[in-house]
Amino acid sequence: MNYTQYTQWTKNIFLVDMTRELTRPFSELATKGIAKYLAEGKKILIINNKKWRSSWVMCHDCGHIPHCTHCDISIAWHQDVHQELFGICHICKTHYTLDTRCAECDSEDIALYGIGNQQLTDHIQTQRDQTPLLIQSNLANSPTKIKKLQQTIQDKNPAIILGTALLSVPIQWWTPDLILVVSADLWLHSPHYAASWHNFCFLSDIISYQSCEQMILQSYQPEHRSIHYACKGDVESMQSEELAQRQEMQYPPVTQMCVLLHKHEIEERLYTSTHKLYQELLYLRDQYEMDDLEIYATPPMIYKMYGKYRYHIILKGSRLRQFLDIAYSKLKIHTRGFKVDREPKGV
Repeated sequence: MNYTQYTQWTKNIFLVDMTRELTRPFSELATKGIAKYLAEGKKILIINNKKWRSSWVMCHDCGHIPHCTHCDISIAWHQDVHQELFGICHICKTHYTLDTRCAECDSEDIALYGIGNQQLTDHIQTQRDQTPLLIQSNLANSPTKIKKLQQTIQDKNPAIILGTALLSVPIQWWTPDLILVVSADLWLHSPHYAASWHNFCFLSDIISYQSCEQMILQSYQPEHRSIHYACKGDVESMQSEELAQRQEMQYPPVTQMCVLLHKHEIEERLYTSTHKLYQELLYLRDQYEMDDLEIYATPPMIYKMYGKYRYHIILKGSRLRQFLDIAYSKLKIHTRGFKVDREPKGV
């Protein structure tokens, strides 16, 4: 077993390096912990922020992963009440059926990957003969549903509760003895410039607010500062390193930032419109001698959504607001189909 142990208040926190346990949904330490706590009649909370069954399907022969025809993301696979699999795009909600052959090479050697909560439920039922209470956002998105869910928890008093990141908030009338976070890397795959800070806050909230004897965090990046400092409860060091990185990369709050987003159904027109405005912005920057202003064009993390291709022009600098006032006046950005985001949530 490869883990590091931390202690905060009365909690024992175990950070497990999952790079050596790639074939398991639960680490060896988590598996033993679940068995021990169940045998002692104690309660277990498992947090996994994937409510579906599998994240994608992949062909072993050619590596093809089916994507939504309208959006540039892989199709997630869910299981209905009849145990039948169906695919869904989590952006446009288009539904798909699971093919038995690869659409690219016609191979039958395809498999599902990415463990979601539906699959974890089956795994726990098979390995531990326990049916966890599965809590997802659709069961807690209104006061009426929350009240009903609280009553269900009181009535059933389950040994295991399994759910998404919403379970970082303590559950009334039900206190776990063991908490397992299946992926402590939750936010680190986000393109947001503050992804590390968000990941730190996510883990810190669980560690600070949840009462338990032991906590196990599984991670493929156990040395990452957001995880390491959350386990130590070291807010000051995390803030210091986060600010230093934003200073180096010139991200807010060190400097101002703006994202111009353009969308079009025809890819060539998208390139033409974006490139034209990009060149005009560069010319305007030189003309007004704002050489400290950084301007670059790049595709977003999700290149296509709802059938439209997307491209970003990103601007950063201390005099950005002044420059944008000039650009609005000279280039008429608001009439050219660009969406202006002065406080971007992701790049």
